[in-house]
Amino acid sequence: GKYRLKRLSSIVKKSQAFIFTSGAGLGVDSGLPDFRGKHGLWKAYPHLKDLGLSFAEMSNPTWFSKDPHLIWGFWSHRIGMYRNMNAHKGFDIMKKWADSVNGDYFVFTSNVDGAYQSKGFKESNILECHGSSRWMQCTEPCDNDIWSGDTIDVGLNKCCINKK
Repeated sequence: GKYRLKRLSSIVKKSQAFIFTSGAGLGVDSGLPDFRGKHGLWKAYPHLKDLGLSFAEMSNPTWFSKDPHLIWGFWSHRIGMYRNMNAHKGFDIMKKWADSVNGDYFVFTSNVDGAYQSKGFKESNILECHGSSRWMQCTEPCDNDIWSGDTIDVGLNKCCINKK
């Protein structure tokens, strides 16, 4: 209990660098559904439950040609949740620790929500191993570039020509 917390505090104060690792728990604590768990996804998207589709199935890019309305509806809503997410105060604590070591930190996360960036962590110090909802890429062979999706109005028929 108290001894462990005191010891942790001492370690943090003496640290010269930090490596932060995180997964879905941070997003869930910030109010996002647990997309990996069937019930979290289906609670957020009841229509997918009716269709019997899992998160893994919906994360396949073939949906952009197979059923663009379905996939853009799914992604538009998810990106909207990420953009409007209020990352909890745990991110502020980690940022304070990162700042205490003059920015000598690294973040490895499986989250795609951009929460670390929204709290001021440097993009160059973050690795999002599952990709990022903040970047767009065309599924057609029209362009191999990626571009920021932060200001894009996500919706049906959005493609490379709409990069702004």
